Amino acid sequence: IMLDLDYFKQINDNYGHEAGDHALIWIAGLLKKVAGKQGLPIRYAGDEFMILMPQSNNEASLKIGLHLLQYVRENPFQPDEQSEPIKLTISLGTATAPDDAQNGKSLIRQADTALYSAKKNGRDRLVNAGEVNPEEVIAKSAIYQYGEIKIVGRRKQLA
Repeated sequence: IMLDLDYFKQINDNYGHEAGDHALIWIAGLLKKVAGKQGLPIRYAGDEFMILMPQSNNEASLKIGLHLLQYVRENPFQPDEQSEPIKLTISLGTATAPDDAQNGKSLIRQADTALYSAKKNGRDRLVNAGEVNPEEVIAKSAIYQYGEIKIVGRRKQLA
């Protein structure tokens, strides 16, 4: 499961970086709780997180993803006792092996592409990699394919 805190920059801009830090900590704690013993929550980059679930199937990842989505929708984040709660939303993408990918790198790409689809289609939702319309995410797919191309010389010009 790959997820992203929607409009994270606006949280920092509107409430301050300390509130943004607390939002990331809140999400990380939630992921740790939801992942339980079968999952490994990871901060991937910035406001992106992953839960690796080595012994789980697609159904289990969707169940956990939907649980996360529902929890964040129903429980506003409160940075401290004095402040008003902040309504957060998350977007999630799921992918499983071997259904969606044959190796770890490809699995992350598939989950990231599903996350991209969730964001592109309005955020605050979960998208399963197997349901992604390829035409909808052509730009994201092209970036990944470019990374796979072996180029001899001219890399500087192509960049």
